[in-house]
Formats: sequence, C-alpha cells, structure tokens
Amino acid sequence: MTWQPAPILFPDAELVLTGAFRGALAAHAAADVYVSRSVPSTRRPRMLILNRDGGASNGVRDRPRIRVRVWDETDQKATDLARLVLALAPSLSAWDDRILRAEILSGPYEVAEESGQALRYALLEFHLRGEAL
Repeated sequence: MTWQPAPILFPDAELVLTGAFRGALAAHAAADVYVSRSVPSTRRPRMLILNRDGGASNGVRDRPRIRVRVWDETDQKATDLARLVLALAPSLSAWDDRILRAEILSGPYEVAEESGQALRYALLEFHLRGEAL
C-alpha cells in the first residue's frame, strides 16, 4: 500500500475574511463599514466587498487571491478606508487563526463606478491553514 497524504479541508476564504475584517474594522472605529461578499440591494455609504478571484493550494495551505472593493462617500474617504483595510490585512490572524499571512499584490486604485459612489480596488493574497479530515 502506498502512502497517501491526509485530505485537507480548506476554509471558505470569503467567509473567514469577511468575519475577520468585521472584527478588525470595529476595533479601529470603523464598525459602520458594511462587510460582505456581495453588494447589497440597498447600497450602504461605506462598504467593503471581498471576492475570491483565484489562487492555489499546496496541500496544507490555501492561497486565495481576493478582490477587495471599498466604497465610501467621497474620494478621500474611500482612499482612507482602502488604506485602513490594507493596513489591517496582515494582522487578521488576531481575529481568525486560520489566516496565516496577507500580501498586497496591487492597489488601492480608483475605479469608475456606475453608481457614482467613490470606489477603490485592491488585490490581496492570503495564506489560509486547512484542517485534516
């Protein structure tokens, strides 16, 4: 019989990261930011929307690439909120120990939004720990 590695179950990256960002933002006087994986039908003044756009796993770690979109009421506020989100990303392991690392791949950049609301975009890669089944 040949050796087979244990199957690894990786966490739902969007679920883990939205929860961690909610906690981190609340701890930094930004509890009013709506954090989710989709834009709500009734838009909020301040939003952080996270979506997995790819990534790979190497057996015990998942490395999701996360599209980060940040909306706020003015251009400067959107930039400031995006900068806060990127600053908090490396410390998210304090909110969920499955988050091992965060790397900023690009951004934040201004992006045109059909709603007219100020929007910033960034791309992050996280390292998430899986669990053996």
